[in-house]
Amino acid sequence: MPLHVLIGIGAIMIIACLVVRDRTEYRIEKLKRELRALLMDEKQQADIRKDIEQNVAQAFEALLRADRRNNSMRRGCDVAAELLDQLEEFEEEGAPVRRSDFDELSLEENVENKGDQTEVSEV
Repeated sequence: MPLHVLIGIGAIMIIACLVVRDRTEYRIEKLKRELRALLMDEKQQADIRKDIEQNVAQAFEALLRADRRNNSMRRGCDVAAELLDQLEEFEEEGAPVRRSDFDELSLEENVENKGDQTEVSEV
């Protein structure tokens, strides 16, 4: 084979290697960009997931507090109902009804108000 044919084949092989290398570098750069975009998306999704988990935990805690308040109110109503039943039983047994201090104060205020009204009507 003549020498110039070998040089021509060598030049064609060098050009082919350069073309293949450029295409490979382009594909590698494209894959790197896609990888960076995926990593960015993964980070954003992890942040969103963290926020959602935090919101779920806060909602769960709020539900627990509401449930505790509900149970406390239910127990309080049960105690009040028991006391009311005991009071009704006590009254049915013929126990004298005791007036509360509040009722006595209300009566005194009514008497004072009536006295004030008579003084105004006299004038």
